[in-house]
Amino acid sequence: MKKSKLSPFNTKIQLKQWLNYKPYEKSQGMYDAYYLRIANQVQEVLLEFKENDDIEIALFEDFEGFENDAISKVSCVIASFFEDFTNEIGIWNYFIAQNKQNIGKELPFYDLTEYSSEYLNVQDIAYLLWHFWEKENVENMVYNPFSFEPIAENILEVLEDNLEDAPVTNFYKDYFKVADSIGFFDLKVKLHWLALESYIALDAKIELSGAITVLLGEAYERNLNMDTDIVGKLIYSMQDDYLYNYPLCFGSITALDILTSLAQCSDKKRAEIATLRQTHHGYYFVESIDKEYFHLKHIGTKQSYSVLRMSGQKTDKNMPESPFVVNTKLAKWNEAWWISGSVIGTPIESKEKAVTELAHKIYPKFWMYPAKNQETILESQESQYKQFTSFFGDDFLVFENGEKMVEGLKAMNEKNGVFNDPVHYENMLKQLATPEEMIVLQFDRTAGIRFFNDVENIICFLRGDAVSEKEAGTATKDLITCHDIDTVQKLLAMYPNHPPLKLSFSEVDVEANLQYYSRFYHTEYHQPKYPNIADTELLNKPL
Repeated sequence: MKKSKLSPFNTKIQLKQWLNYKPYEKSQGMYDAYYLRIANQVQEVLLEFKENDDIEIALFEDFEGFENDAISKVSCVIASFFEDFTNEIGIWNYFIAQNKQNIGKELPFYDLTEYSSEYLNVQDIAYLLWHFWEKENVENMVYNPFSFEPIAENILEVLEDNLEDAPVTNFYKDYFKVADSIGFFDLKVKLHWLALESYIALDAKIELSGAITVLLGEAYERNLNMDTDIVGKLIYSMQDDYLYNYPLCFGSITALDILTSLAQCSDKKRAEIATLRQTHHGYYFVESIDKEYFHLKHIGTKQSYSVLRMSGQKTDKNMPESPFVVNTKLAKWNEAWWISGSVIGTPIESKEKAVTELAHKIYPKFWMYPAKNQETILESQESQYKQFTSFFGDDFLVFENGEKMVEGLKAMNEKNGVFNDPVHYENMLKQLATPEEMIVLQFDRTAGIRFFNDVENIICFLRGDAVSEKEAGTATKDLITCHDIDTVQKLLAMYPNHPPLKLSFSEVDVEANLQYYSRFYHTEYHQPKYPNIADTELLNKPL
């Protein structure tokens, strides 16, 4: 590879940038200085490729003003991956182990004939580069992961040259020790780093930053004069959502999954960490407050909670007393309920009015109900599923347009003796952006009814309509980026003689990697599924 000319971007990555990816704020001296040097050496390789006109991959020109910032970020990510390897932290090993379990091999796309998790591999680095640029991509393009291998080979040389002298620290071994007596907020600190600051959380950072921008933009458009305190609470709550259940694009694993695996703790504590997935979010009546507890009752489930008052010190010094309703999230830890996130209080005129206005504003999660209610919900879901499949003959249907779908649902409800509400169907049609186009209606046995109205071009391609190579590439891209694996497989089964799936910008065997593409683009779908309470509570109303 020829050397680049003097780049206009010749600023080295600074220590402060490197520490953004660490679970500590103060530098560990020569240790961090060493890995910061690695990050800068990686950056030099990337900049050389950026300036090399012989490289026939358009990786850098898509990013205009922030391209160099992206290069600094991915350099820190790769240096952190190297640190993970030398210190045997275990984050990357957890990721590839989950891939092995879920897709049958450690990494998607690449030939892994000579791959070994005990060594640094060019495929690891190529994947990290592909993943980063795919998430940073502003053109909605699906990159060819093989295009990154030449760059990865040069970066691998840098890492291997430094491997023998790489320093190690005991910090991470101590960091992942979780005593049975550990406090809730101390555990959250560890989760926060894994979920939003570690090198494997790079897509979560992007998503959260975008969500915060949208939140503030909507507030501005609606002329909401939110004070700094309210904004801080909302952002804190949004961050909190990422700790327990946000599935990372690294194979749909979560920070909670990683911590559960890496924690050095008793089996009992490990099981308790895993249960944090099931937080209790919603609106609660403040029944009373005593010296130790806030006594709350969830509006939707009518369940009572005694919440440790000390847990409110991180969000609100004083919980508003009745007649107030609070919107908050609760987590069970050390056999007690804790406030997790912010507390936002709303005064109410009466409990009856609060139930009417707020009970279904945030639907309770399935696990928030007592066992008896859960059985009823499951029975309701199964009953709906049988009604649906008995009438339509299948749980996956393609309709010519939205109106045809609504007609079918009306006919099903009439047969089942369910009262038809015209307003309900009118609202359903309004939800469809293009009711004149083809639409897929699916009854997911676990999660309930779903419909998709962005399928017409995909179906035209799959059934063999004459399309150009570019249109075929677009249809394939839309298939994998807009739909989860279950929907994709059902569509492919519906049209078994479909043309080969081919991406315009990639040499990947698409069908061989469908499972991983789904885990990258549709992370939420690969999390545990529970009945949709909004559906099951409407059992005796039109679907």
